Amino acid sequence: MGPRPRAVCVPDGPVRRSGRRRVGMGGDRRTVRVRGAFLIAAAAMVAGLATMRFWPFLDTAGMERRTMAYWPEPHLAFDAKLDSGPVVVRSTYTIASEKEQSFLEAMAHLRQSRLRTGATQWGLFRDGEVAHRFVELYVVPSWDEHLRQHRYRITGTDHEFEERADMLSDPPPEVSHLIAVDDLP
Repeated sequence: MGPRPRAVCVPDGPVRRSGRRRVGMGGDRRTVRVRGAFLIAAAAMVAGLATMRFWPFLDTAGMERRTMAYWPEPHLAFDAKLDSGPVVVRSTYTIASEKEQSFLEAMAHLRQSRLRTGATQWGLFRDGEVAHRFVELYVVPSWDEHLRQHRYRITGTDHEFEERADMLSDPPPEVSHLIAVDDLP
């Protein structure tokens, strides 16, 4: 004697009758799901149009949107694999107290630039021991992704925002790259 069957397939009548029954009831469930999805999408578009008065699009007429590679290539003390990561980029700024508000405004723009060009996290920190020192940290998923930031993603407007922050720092900011160690024992 062999094992008992665990499941039994019972047909639901002839295929033609089953198909007519579905059409007679208004179509199958997939049709209803597609209609529902289109209705939800249409409602979202109408809601988007209604909110344009309160949240208009950003005016980009005066922005330089062409990409430019003005960052120098980073020089590492070791050969990093392209898939190494995540990468933490640390920039240390020294800001005089009278320039602090202008610096914070520039960094708000720079935050958007970093996140738009590939950073997954961004933060600006004040050094607890030296009040006029600020540390910018942002995380990029891999070394390759950070090199793409250097070569292809920075626009002229991004460059202006970074220059504004850099000019407020005396001495110029120090930049370092922290790459995750993948091969721990």
